[in-house]
Amino acid sequence: MLRHLDNDNSFARASIVLSLFRFSNQEEVLYAILSSANDPNYEVRLATVETICRIRYHNDRYATNNELFDTLIMLTTDSSAEVRAAACRAFWAFDSTPESIEALTNRLTDEDQSVRNAAEEELSKLTNESE
Repeated sequence: MLRHLDNDNSFARASIVLSLFRFSNQEEVLYAILSSANDPNYEVRLATVETICRIRYHNDRYATNNELFDTLIMLTTDSSAEVRAAACRAFWAFDSTPESIEALTNRLTDEDQSVRNAAEEELSKLTNESE
């Protein structure tokens, strides 16, 4: 299945990233999922955000996985506003940290309203949890 991530069809690549969730306990699969955050197609990067959330939500083993978290942080600065907004909304799956607060705070001045809204909503949730 990993070899199909090189498929020219971005819909196929996005579908594969989503389906790899079931095998994310394997190191090479997890690496492939994280690598898809650099895919040239925004739909594949959106699938990466969703898959990161699913991995974290369904497996406490990844509660402190810095690679998942760092990839999500990186996606808050993606070229696609849709990906940036999704990445902001995805922080629900992780504990509040200074890094997540900073990433969300940085998006409060994003050029896109949907990103600013997502950052504001998630920031509100994260800061209310820590009180």
